Amino acid sequence: MDRVSVIIVQDSNNNLFVHKRNLTKKVFPGLYGLGAGGKVEPNETPVVAAKRELREELGLDSPVEFLFDFPFANSSISYEVHVFLTRHNGSIQPISNEFDWAGWLPIQKVNELEKRNQLCPDTRIFFDRFKRINGL
Repeated sequence: MDRVSVIIVQDSNNNLFVHKRNLTKKVFPGLYGLGAGGKVEPNETPVVAAKRELREELGLDSPVEFLFDFPFANSSISYEVHVFLTRHNGSIQPISNEFDWAGWLPIQKVNELEKRNQLCPDTRIFFDRFKRINGL
């Protein structure tokens, strides 16, 4: 089974770094995700992949904290998701050209995206769990 590492990026005001995926993406085009993420390569651990994706997509070299794993599957795709957290204050200029938009949003605005079914399906799962474990 494929593995994916995702990194939630949170600032000291509990805002989350959110991106809108390009319409050209094969998986979840035009939907919103949190932070950065991507496939764990065969020679990588999930934490190494998380740090690499954070550098490649957002230009950040921040420590990552493991949060949890979960299996994701829908009618066309399945993979194991490894969720990490990093904290960062200040602006982020995404390096990746995978995003149509990216920026900081308060939790309430991310909740609104979720209610409008605009979050990626896997993001909905880890966002809900992230909120529960943090009392948000």
